[in-house]
Amino acid sequence: TWAESHKHNVGMEFTTLKGKLNVTVDWFKENRSGVFLQRGSLPNYLGLQNQPFGNLGIIKNQGFDGTVALENLELGKTVWSFNGTFSYNKDQVIENDNPRQLFPYLERRGRNFLAGYGYVADGLFQSQGEIDIHADQSALGAQRVGDIRYKDLNGDGVINTYDQTKISNGDVPNLVFGAGFNVSYKKVYFGAFFQGIQGAERRISGDGIIPFNNSTGAERSNLFTIAESRWTEANPSSDVFYPRLGYGNSVNTNNAVASSWWVKDIDFLRLKTVDFGYYLPTERLKTWGLKNARVYLQGVNLYYWSK
Repeated sequence: TWAESHKHNVGMEFTTLKGKLNVTVDWFKENRSGVFLQRGSLPNYLGLQNQPFGNLGIIKNQGFDGTVALENLELGKTVWSFNGTFSYNKDQVIENDNPRQLFPYLERRGRNFLAGYGYVADGLFQSQGEIDIHADQSALGAQRVGDIRYKDLNGDGVINTYDQTKISNGDVPNLVFGAGFNVSYKKVYFGAFFQGIQGAERRISGDGIIPFNNSTGAERSNLFTIAESRWTEANPSSDVFYPRLGYGNSVNTNNAVASSWWVKDIDFLRLKTVDFGYYLPTERLKTWGLKNARVYLQGVNLYYWSK
């Protein structure tokens, strides 16, 4: 059946400074029950080929959004306007039908729904001696100098599925915001608007991220773009994009598992629009049967800042 949603909303709106400042803010909260998901608590001895689906999930979601606008602010011979928008949202899985975990960091309840899970990267092996004294992670593949080193979260000396935890928030941001301004001087005006997101991460994978992993060579990857940002004996650094590179599946298994090494921050701030224009004299326009007209230039997505 459909999930059931119970929503609450509280809003506030006011205008002040003789109508020049307008503020609108809304706070919302949503509890969704009966979310359709695949069961995770049924034991193997039941003999099921696949875990069945059911209306078992519970997700809580809350946040706030709003707009702020300051219009027709006179500063000398110029007239300014400012505007901003924002929307913040945070969700939390309350119930997912997974069995209770041995360690708290394995638990997926209390996390956001799109969270990503995997191993926590702890730099790169710089010598065979480091491999020898580190927790045994051979279950992930043979390690070589320059490979990714993973944290032993439960301290049992073995790296396995019990050492996986949340490594990313997912690629949907918590915060989306925008802000801009307009300024006019007589018939000339100029404006700009910025937009950004915060709280978004993506775990990248595949041939384009781990070259040669499927013995396909570099023609299907980004290898040539940042080929020098990799671990080598001449560059034994952990501050690189690629760990040791090798050809074929067997020599890349350890580096190809889901881990925080491949989680990238995809937050950004971009200059979304820039406008520059001139309003034509109204006296001349009246003879043409027009109330107003303008000549302008507009740029879209001119620049962005991002890691």
